[in-house]
Amino acid sequence: MSDAEHKNLLGRYRHLLRVVIELAAPLSIGTGDDTLDAANAVARDANDLPTIPGTSLAGVLRAAWGGEADALFGYQRPKVRTGRNDEEPADAQRSRLRVSWGSVHGQDDRPAQGLVPPATVEADPVLAAARGVVRRDHVRLNHRGVADGRGKHDRASVMAGHRFSFELEVMSDDPADDTLAKVVALLDEPAVRLGGRTRGGLGAFRVVRHGLRSYDLRDRVDLDAYIARPMRLAEVPLGMAMAPGKGSGGAPEGVTLALEAVEPWQIGGGDGDGLEAGQSDLLPYTERRVVWSDGRGAVGEPELVLPASAIKGALRHRTAFYLRAADSKLHAHTHPTQDPTQDPKADLDWFGPEALPGIALLFGEIKESAKGTAEARGRPGCVLIEDVRIPVSAVNVSTATHVALDRFTGGPLAGHLYQETRVGDVKLEVTLVVGEPAGRKLKGGEAEAFAQARAALDRAIDDLLEERLNLGAGADRGYGYFKGERR
Repeated sequence: MSDAEHKNLLGRYRHLLRVVIELAAPLSIGTGDDTLDAANAVARDANDLPTIPGTSLAGVLRAAWGGEADALFGYQRPKVRTGRNDEEPADAQRSRLRVSWGSVHGQDDRPAQGLVPPATVEADPVLAAARGVVRRDHVRLNHRGVADGRGKHDRASVMAGHRFSFELEVMSDDPADDTLAKVVALLDEPAVRLGGRTRGGLGAFRVVRHGLRSYDLRDRVDLDAYIARPMRLAEVPLGMAMAPGKGSGGAPEGVTLALEAVEPWQIGGGDGDGLEAGQSDLLPYTERRVVWSDGRGAVGEPELVLPASAIKGALRHRTAFYLRAADSKLHAHTHPTQDPTQDPKADLDWFGPEALPGIALLFGEIKESAKGTAEARGRPGCVLIEDVRIPVSAVNVSTATHVALDRFTGGPLAGHLYQETRVGDVKLEVTLVVGEPAGRKLKGGEAEAFAQARAALDRAIDDLLEERLNLGAGADRGYGYFKGERR
């Protein structure tokens, strides 16, 4: 990049990229607000349709770009005083990359950009479905394996299968600038996901098609073509050929766990969509997604979903168990507060996550989880897990009747007879990838803690494969146990 371009970022060439992505999992990009029935409101445009803000796209790309990100994405540095009379002046550079917002596609596989008449949205089943959300019921488990009283919430997301279009433009003095080719390669990386709860299975996508076109602004023909290029994402610029994507996004290469249910299992919170479950009180969780065929979209049949968060939560808790079992200080029979040399009023919870740094490195931690420290910061986890989806028509369900017992007398409680629907005789494939901590190089104790956590996670996976760790609800009734192997 020339000195002149570094200063004003005009450049002689404009490199344009159009991308169409398809959600491999629900997408949850929030607005910071909540709703009456969910802990987050999904980002929407003027048509009340879901959208992907340009800032979300730029932020994800910048985080994945690695070194020299400032040269592409720009920066702003405030004035810094280095001494009594010395200071470093403020410095700033605008981004060379321009990112548009992402527009959702209708059933004709064209983005709905600009104001769309309400009747048009209602007549299009894909756009009508996009106005709704899928809601997943979450509960955070504490270090004792029970629900955290502050961790119950519902998460609203955009249905899987929806397609979005967006545009990126790079200004450069190099006619062979390959920045946008690198962007396409990044979008095919399995760890690059959009929105929130990406380590819980959300935000995975694949590139359906993309197109590249470069313009030389000193060439009259290219200049006219650049000025006349269509701004609507539904129209492809003249001279831009759309190529199919690799389709690798959202399907990471890692360990595949082939599981076979040996007992019934249940992920609750569903409404019985597609199930002939009668008047059952507890129903398995199901979702629908948009399916595409010959350039047309439609809302597919209901699918039984084993959320990645349910798999991650079980593995995380069992991994923590093995880490505590290996450390005599964290063993229940040698609790440090029973030691007179220890301060019983110490802030550190020896049974909590702060005592297990390997867990935070492996599974991530939320912002300011280490309270009272100036260095408190969030970090993403290294474990990527995919949702498991099974067509409802391919599963066998059965109904069991239960009665709640009085905890004092041991007798049945009047009016507490209920039924639950569980799933049995099913085979699952769980894809799991374990990477390295992002954005930092581990040293000394951190590297050792991470290695110990990796070893403990392997033992937790063995438990899952050998019927010692259950998934879903009803462990006390024998539900959710599997056998299987790594592939």
